[in-house]
Amino acid sequence: MRMRLAWVSVLVVVGLVALGGAQSAAAQGAGGQVVKLGEGETLTISGFINSTWFMNNGFFGFGNGQNAEFANPVQPATDKTYLDGDVRNTRINFTFSGSPVMGKWSPRATLEADFFGFNGGALPFGDEQPILRIRFAYADLTNGPTTLRIGQFWSPLFGEVPVSVTHLAFPLGYGATGMIGWRYPGIFLYHDLNPGKPTTVQLVLAAMEGNGPDVGGGIGSGEASATPQFEARLNFAHRKPNFSWSAYVVGHVDSKDTTAVGVATGNNLTGTGFEAHPAGQREGLGHVGTGGIRAHAALGRLALLRHG
Repeated sequence: MRMRLAWVSVLVVVGLVALGGAQSAAAQGAGGQVVKLGEGETLTISGFINSTWFMNNGFFGFGNGQNAEFANPVQPATDKTYLDGDVRNTRINFTFSGSPVMGKWSPRATLEADFFGFNGGALPFGDEQPILRIRFAYADLTNGPTTLRIGQFWSPLFGEVPVSVTHLAFPLGYGATGMIGWRYPGIFLYHDLNPGKPTTVQLVLAAMEGNGPDVGGGIGSGEASATPQFEARLNFAHRKPNFSWSAYVVGHVDSKDTTAVGVATGNNLTGTGFEAHPAGQREGLGHVGTGGIRAHAALGRLALLRHG
């Protein structure tokens, strides 16, 4: 039974936003308002306002508004219906680009946020005062084929993403096929192995903050292991006038200390993951073929349904 009815959903695009391409080291996009800061330095401001008015007859995982993801197993037995509004999926993006500072190496930086932080207080007024939540915050140093990124960005394991107009940050069905990944602070390296060739290959390496449930003192099991998450990925792309294809393979390894910091323990729990995903696209038809294989072990919270 369909548990949610959206009455009104309005998306007002204030600036053209390039938020996709989780693995690309390219700039956020050519749209938005460009402010010239100095010679060779620009700040691009972009984003959108997302406003939803909805009626539900049940409760949902993550939340009951723009972050409604799946129906909760326990539902009210009577007097189920309620009406509400939500603007938390509104986003703003600041992207800085500078001229070369070391030979051909140029700096870039991006800060992007939405309003899915905690509400600014309790009801009856707290839900009208949502708090900013950082999505991306990173600085780049790039010479074109090679980009070094430091900050918070998508893990390389984050692959194909469902698309939804009214649930941009929480597309319905996310995780149904086992897709995993998240945004982490870390160090990322993007390197084009054969730029300018008909078939391009890009190498992505990342060392990121550990991840896992709280094991005491506000420290996660991944952080308690004192080792980062490591991921490596290869992106392949081939473009022809009538048919193009792309593919990626990615591997993941991490370590988790299942006891609190300061508590003696034995061997840490090791998590591993592997994914391979090809896709084809024919002119005028969009994607005509896609698929993938995944194998995960002991990834814990990383494999939960999470998005945004």
